[in-house]
Amino acid sequence: MGLFDRFKKKTVSVDEMINRANRWTNIYMNQYAIQNNVDIKNGIHLFNTWVIWDYCLNNDLIEHGCHKDFLAKVLAFIWKTKDISGEEFLALYQNRFSLYKKEMRGLLSSTSHFPFDLYFAIYKNQYSLDHTKNIDMAKDARKDEMCEFTSKFINFWNVINLELVTQYKK
Repeated sequence: MGLFDRFKKKTVSVDEMINRANRWTNIYMNQYAIQNNVDIKNGIHLFNTWVIWDYCLNNDLIEHGCHKDFLAKVLAFIWKTKDISGEEFLALYQNRFSLYKKEMRGLLSSTSHFPFDLYFAIYKNQYSLDHTKNIDMAKDARKDEMCEFTSKFINFWNVINLELVTQYKK
């Protein structure tokens, strides 16, 4: 270790972020027994990539100029199972980033918040900018189902955030 190494800015590579999001996606799919649904897998993967990107961005851990490589690798993951253009993907990703942030703020700031939008974006309309498209709130947003989803999601959120905090301590 050189004399000035401790002053170097620590960054997280794009590959490390993508690998971590992939691992989290597999954990979620296995933990909640959602093995064969590629659409839900893509939905949770988009969420996981937002988590790692947002955390690294807010903690100044992003390599300068890596956003295009990051987005290209996220799109490549989705392309394995879904034919979506680059323009559609960018619009979807921007839409989801703001949706995820809004839903997680609501979830973390209230004991009575049900993240309907997050649920629909991950489980029902993964590729639509209108995540509530063709949703019947009476049928698709039953309270018991939302309670179960919310509980699972809070547990999952805690696991991945604990990992982030312990892995990337300042």
